[in-house]
Amino acid sequence: MDQTGRREFWASLAIRHCRGLGVRSRARLLNTFGSAYPLRPKMTWVHAGLSRRQARELGGESWRVDAMEEWERVRKLDDKILLWTDPRYPQRLRELPDAPVLLYCRGDPACCNHPRLPLSVHIAQLLTDAQWRHIWRDVLRPPA
Repeated sequence: MDQTGRREFWASLAIRHCRGLGVRSRARLLNTFGSAYPLRPKMTWVHAGLSRRQARELGGESWRVDAMEEWERVRKLDDKILLWTDPRYPQRLRELPDAPVLLYCRGDPACCNHPRLPLSVHIAQLLTDAQWRHIWRDVLRPPA
């Protein structure tokens, strides 16, 4: 991963581990700014739909310890990291209001964009059962 990718990954971990920032708020930030890095000045976080409390948490560094732990664990994996800014990130998944900030995957990430292929077991592990059911029912299932 190059320097730009590392910055984006670190910023993705920041919003992923920020207390009080749920999956929909994270996806809203990414959709608003197109990237986790650089997150715009704090004033615009409220315009992106964050509460003042969420903006304060994100501006603070309460997320740093958990983000660093994940960073260190990921260094030992052979998995590919698909960041929101990666063109291989599945477009159908990106369109969900609670899309994950990033994905870890094994194998060819291009398979994730096949119109009727389930994304992968690893992606399923990142999602709640309700999110996975929604993806299967409303996004991936072939039309009747």
